This record gives sequence, C-alpha cells and structure tokens, in this order.
Amino acid sequence: MKVNSSSYSQLIKRLNKQKAETKYKNKKKETTKDRIELSTSSKALNTYKNQMKNTKAKKAETVARIKNEISSGSYKVSSEKLAKKIIEKMNKQ
Repeated sequence: MKVNSSSYSQLIKRLNKQKAETKYKNKKKETTKDRIELSTSSKALNTYKNQMKNTKAKKAETVARIKNEISSGSYKVSSEKLAKKIIEKMNKQ
C-alpha cells in the first residue's frame, strides 16, 4: 500500500476532527446537569403539609387514648374544665 502526502493529511485532519468532537461531547456532558429549585410558596406549602400530618397523628393518638380510657372505665371528666369550655363556647356565639 502506498501512502501519499494528500491521503496522509486527510487522515490527520479526520483524526483531529474526531478528537475535537469527542472533547466537545465530553465537555458538554460534564456541564449539563439537571437542577430543580422550589419556590418559597412551594416550600411553605410543604412545611404546612408536614405540620398537618403531625397534627392529625397527635389527634388520632389522643382519640385512641380517650377511647381506651372510656372502654376501661378510667376516663374522668373534670366538671370544672367542662363548665369553662361550655361558657367559652356560649360567649363566642
């Protein structure tokens, strides 16, 4: 096989072009990264949602505890607290 200068220079040009394309593709892959940024209202909504979950869980625990106390007969109602709550409700109306 005979290699002349024009085919050799074409080969070198092609190899250099491939190297440049590979570098560009690698550089592009490195710099392109996905990013998500939540708005402040979205963050606040998420905080409120978590607070509601905690509140619901606490209320469920309280209801379960009171049900157990009622069924076992150990639930005691403070007549003083009951009277205060009734008066508060009446005053709000």
